[in-house]
Amino acid sequence: MTVVALVPIQSFRRLESALLGRAGLRFCAGAADVLTIFAGRGARALIVDPAHVTGSALFAVAEAAVSQGAALVAYCGLDPPTIRRLLELNERHPMEVVIPGGSDEAAVLARAIEPASGLTAASIVRYHLAAVLRRLPSPLNSAVLGLYCGLPIPHHSARLLSTDAKSRRTGERWLRRVGLHSATRLLKCARLARVWDVGRQQMSNETVLIERADYGSKRMLLDDFQHVVGRPFREARKELRTPEFSIIVAKAAFRQPGAPTG
Repeated sequence: MTVVALVPIQSFRRLESALLGRAGLRFCAGAADVLTIFAGRGARALIVDPAHVTGSALFAVAEAAVSQGAALVAYCGLDPPTIRRLLELNERHPMEVVIPGGSDEAAVLARAIEPASGLTAASIVRYHLAAVLRRLPSPLNSAVLGLYCGLPIPHHSARLLSTDAKSRRTGERWLRRVGLHSATRLLKCARLARVWDVGRQQMSNETVLIERADYGSKRMLLDDFQHVVGRPFREARKELRTPEFSIIVAKAAFRQPGAPTG
C-alpha cells in the first residue's frame, strides 16, 4: 500500500535512500494531491515535513490520514520555524518524528510507517507535552523536544538547559511557569520512554536495555521506574501496555499529577 510523502524534494530523495527504494513511496507536490489519495484508495502512511505545508492544509492532510488509520510521521529538523509547526500538529495528533540523518534512520522510518506497529512511548509522551512546549522560548523548547525525538539524552540537567548557571535558573523557571516539573524529571521521563521502546522492540534484560537506551546504571533504571512509574521495572513490563505506561510517564513530567488528558 502507498506511503505518501509531502516533503521537499531533497527530503524525498533521502527517504528513497533510507527506505531502499521501497515500492509504494510516492512524492506529492502539494496538500491537494494528498487529499485526493486519501479520498480514494488511501495510503498506509503519511510522511510530512510540517514546515513545508502552509496554513490549515497541514492539519487537513494529517486529519485525512489519521481518520483512515494511516500512520502519521513527521520527517523534519528541529529549527525554530519547524518546531512551531511541528508542535501545532503534534498538539492535535500523536505521531512519530524522524529527524533526517539521525541514528538508525532507516530502521526508525521502516517501523514508523507501519500502522500495525503502534505508537512509541516517546511519541505518546511528546503528544501530551506538545501544548506546553509551544509556550517555551527557543532554544529551550528545541532541547526538550529533542529528548522525545530520538536525539541523545544528556546525563545531567545542566547539559539540557545551559552550561551557564544563570541561564539554567532561567530555564527551570520557564519549565515551572508552563507547568512542567523540572529538567531533571524531563530527563528521567525521556530515558524511561526510550528504555520502554527499546525493550518493546527487543525483549532484552536490563543490561542490554541500559546500553541501548544510554542509561547510567541498572540501579538508576530500577530507581527511576519505581519513582516515576510507581512499580518495579519487571512488573511494569509485564502488566502495562505502551499507552498506559506512556500516560503515567507523561503525568510525571508535570508539576501537578494528572495534567495530561486523553
